[in-house]
Amino acid sequence: MKRKITKDQMIDYMTDLDTRCKTWDEAKFNRAMNNGFAELCTVIQPFVSQINVDLQDYYELGETKFDINLAGDATSVYDLYLAKAADTFNVWKHDEEKCRDEDVIWKDAVNNGVVHVDVTKDVLHRIFEEAVVKYFYIPTADFVELYISNDVYIALEAAIAAAVYDMLHDIEKASQQRAAFTRKGQAIVEPYPQDYSDPGKPSMFPPGV
Repeated sequence: MKRKITKDQMIDYMTDLDTRCKTWDEAKFNRAMNNGFAELCTVIQPFVSQINVDLQDYYELGETKFDINLAGDATSVYDLYLAKAADTFNVWKHDEEKCRDEDVIWKDAVNNGVVHVDVTKDVLHRIFEEAVVKYFYIPTADFVELYISNDVYIALEAAIAAAVYDMLHDIEKASQQRAAFTRKGQAIVEPYPQDYSDPGKPSMFPPGV
């Protein structure tokens, strides 16, 4: 079960953590949250999002080459494909046919937040209906609410605490909290989203085994 967190809850956590935070303005709270999210994402990537783009709009405009700009601070794309309802049910997973041809949909080599699509040619003589992009991102302090597992939340608390103590110039406590969120982050039971196995999770075995 996912746990919902809000910005107000994060602010309450920081003021409970250290009474010196009660004198902070919104800008300082935002900075601590942004830094905490960013620090946590150096250890794990628990925040995921997905964008579905209707290709029909582009077909109607005669646009066959276009870019998809991902919302938020995208760090990496873990899956992307063109999709259409399967012609023959029970042949494709979830009755959906997918195309991951890198000549048709691919990640930008420089910008993590951009995906390129080129449907100039009909892939395998099929007209696909939508482009799907799944990616990891770093939240920012302007979030409304997030849903994360309890073990991720515990690691996030320590990451926020490390950012708070950095801003309070308490080096010892910041180092303690940084070690804590690193340890807790590495102990997350399931660090990958459920659909990360499609097209494939990294193997648990070394190459060649």
